[in-house]
Amino acid sequence: MTYNLNNSNEKIALFVKTLLSEIPNSKLIFVKPRQTRLGSVCYSKELNKFLIKINNNLDQFSFLYVFLHEYAHILTLKNSKKLPRPHGKLWQQNYFNLLQLAINENLFPDVIANKIKIHLINPQIFSYQRNFKIMDEIDNYLNKEKKLFLKDLLPGETFTYKNKTYKVLKKIRTRYLCMESSTRKMYYISGFLKIK
Repeated sequence: MTYNLNNSNEKIALFVKTLLSEIPNSKLIFVKPRQTRLGSVCYSKELNKFLIKINNNLDQFSFLYVFLHEYAHILTLKNSKKLPRPHGKLWQQNYFNLLQLAINENLFPDVIANKIKIHLINPQIFSYQRNFKIMDEIDNYLNKEKKLFLKDLLPGETFTYKNKTYKVLKKIRTRYLCMESSTRKMYYISGFLKIK
């Protein structure tokens, strides 16, 4: 199914449309799923618009979470006199304010809202590890099946990802050094990768 705002519940759709109307030269576009990102934002000089691109395979809560992330980038760009850091303090402030607004409007289920408060809003620090925990909570809320992550494996164990087999060699901070079996090439892979 191709995602669009009509696939969201009415409250989320209205909330997103209201935010977009506050920045008239912003536009939301749903795109085919991308491997490396769920959403992105760019500025089109030709159209004089900020384009928010969101993968069309997201559930409504992941969509809202990713949309607010990208929308915060637009707010940060519009309110900064010089080019801001992508996930710097100004962006974090904008993002956390938007998340709090969405929570106040009861757009996230309580279990997801609580995870956002604990991992992002309360410490006021964004990190990809904390971001993963929120996305994982959304996934858990919607999909009760047991998931396996790279971090659950021990050195020497193997796993499959995108039809390739890898062997876990060792943990290095939050990543794991893995060897792809057929080519014997080495890769540093996030421990939060979902695997088979």
